[in-house]
Amino acid sequence: MRDYDKNPIIIKDYNYIFLPLLFLPFIPVIIYTILYVTDTSYYGLGLVTAIVYMHMCLFFRAFNKRTIVLSSNSIKFFHKNKILETIYLDEITDIKRTFSILYHKSQVISDIVKFFQILLFPIGFVTWYLPLTIIKFFFHFFKRGSKYRFFDAIIVFSGDKFINILPATEYEYQEVRKYFMIKKPIFDVEQAKVFWSDYGHYGELIADKELL
Repeated sequence: MRDYDKNPIIIKDYNYIFLPLLFLPFIPVIIYTILYVTDTSYYGLGLVTAIVYMHMCLFFRAFNKRTIVLSSNSIKFFHKNKILETIYLDEITDIKRTFSILYHKSQVISDIVKFFQILLFPIGFVTWYLPLTIIKFFFHFFKRGSKYRFFDAIIVFSGDKFINILPATEYEYQEVRKYFMIKKPIFDVEQAKVFWSDYGHYGELIADKELL
């Protein structure tokens, strides 16, 4: 049997890339508006520019720096060599499949925001779920080939803490699934319930600038 302390599973985190990719098409629109549209609302343009800039910063801060390490007794979320979150196996309260790109509890939305999201679901579907689904499809197409799962990530809970594991390849997915079947045999990720949650608000997990 594999010794997960000597030979842990290391999953490179990609959840941070999807939101910036959603905003990427706005960049040429902003540039064109600044250069050629004279009667634009500069307040609106400034707001959109600030939102795009904020999410591009997230991308560059996290780019190629985040990993999730599954060892014999714990699951740890790293930024460089700093531990951002730890969940011990004996403290796991649930494991679910998810489409969500949430990666930290600070991003979970409030009940009031959830209420308005339900009311505005048709708009949210066109502006959020549909583009995100398309981006994720191409991500997995290049990473996994023809294999695609809509609920592509595995989210592990310990109380209000969670770590979102997104296996990039089919090999990684099966390795993570096998890990949980050995370590937490009551959970089979293929049969797990679905965790469905929207991106709530911009909340950068890393507050300490030394981590960047």
